[in-house]
Amino acid sequence: CIPFKWGLGFLTELLPSLKQFRCLGRFSWIFYYVFTVFTATYLYYLYRIVRLKGYGSQAMAALLIILSYWGLEAASRTKGSTSRIFNKNELFVDGNVDVGLILEESGRSADEFQGIFFLPFANTCGDKLQFERGLEAFSEAMRCSYQTGIPIVQSFSPRISLSQAMSSIQLLSDSTIYKQRVDDMNQKALLLVIGPGELNQQESALLERAELSWKGDRFSLASLPVEAFNQGHDAWKELATNLVDSLGGKGTFYLDAEPEQVIYRDFERLPSGRSFSGSGSKYLKKGEMELLNEKLFERYADSELELSFWLYVDHRTDNMPRPVLSQWDQDNKLIHREKLNSREVHNVDGMWVRIATILAPEPEIRYELTVEGKYITIDDLLLKPVDARIMVRHEGGDHLLDNYRLPFVTER
Repeated sequence: CIPFKWGLGFLTELLPSLKQFRCLGRFSWIFYYVFTVFTATYLYYLYRIVRLKGYGSQAMAALLIILSYWGLEAASRTKGSTSRIFNKNELFVDGNVDVGLILEESGRSADEFQGIFFLPFANTCGDKLQFERGLEAFSEAMRCSYQTGIPIVQSFSPRISLSQAMSSIQLLSDSTIYKQRVDDMNQKALLLVIGPGELNQQESALLERAELSWKGDRFSLASLPVEAFNQGHDAWKELATNLVDSLGGKGTFYLDAEPEQVIYRDFERLPSGRSFSGSGSKYLKKGEMELLNEKLFERYADSELELSFWLYVDHRTDNMPRPVLSQWDQDNKLIHREKLNSREVHNVDGMWVRIATILAPEPEIRYELTVEGKYITIDDLLLKPVDARIMVRHEGGDHLLDNYRLPFVTER
């Protein structure tokens, strides 16, 4: 979005073609442009030489023939390239589905809504975070947007602002995370478009906070108040505030479990230009980074554990670093390898995503956690029993509860 996001957005209204300048081959147009100018210059050079030799009419005739052929060839290619640009919209204009009429019959109007949000969720984030389950619902949301003029919150383009894409992905994050996109919205409701796909837990919880107004064969419509996104956040803040005084401990750790049942690595002693909490993080420009390599059953027995850490979304590379949890037996033989999900993650905090998995330790098994890729930055790795509450306090910085940020908790 550079330079338009710097207050120059009005340029796209004056010159609409600036919104997306593209061509086949992307950079090949430079070669063809230069070669075309060279050819025109060279033909004019030949034309002048022939005229100077006294063949003016013949030179003019040859030049006209060449230019005519050149123009016809250009016109033919232009017609072939643009013949399918202007078409009648048969996808979003459906005689059987008039969204404006549906809203009117439901006692609503398009002016009541500031945007469209659709479920199942689909979105992309600069070739990094990507959600594709709701593509069918996306089509229905585009139909509703085309017919009503209401903009869509989500986007499926890798060229949108990375921070804006991250904030829309965050709208379905855990209640422990404040949804920052809400601060950019007014008090109008969102038009919720529900597609035919199955909803996950976060999507179902959001749908319960909406008011269903119309149900169809392909999609349904509901009114979703903006407050619904942060509805559980205030309750979590109250819980976290109460836990500050109830958890035992001192210094950095406050917990309701045995200290030896917690593995926490804050990487504070490692120099880094960025961190999720505190002042340090673990960074690797390229290659494989090891985060954990030890046997867990001796420490945790058969307890169910949550393993989590924060991964920075770096704009300098496409895709995402790939975390892998491997299990090795006592003979150092690989018995299981699991790729942790780092691309379809809603738990976004700023430019960081929380990667988490549940595991049950087995005897004599060594667990190895590695992350492979480019520009890898990791912070706050935490391994704890699922039912344990762990608070980490950073002096002069944000605190963590169960590896979620607590910016609102004050010092004791």
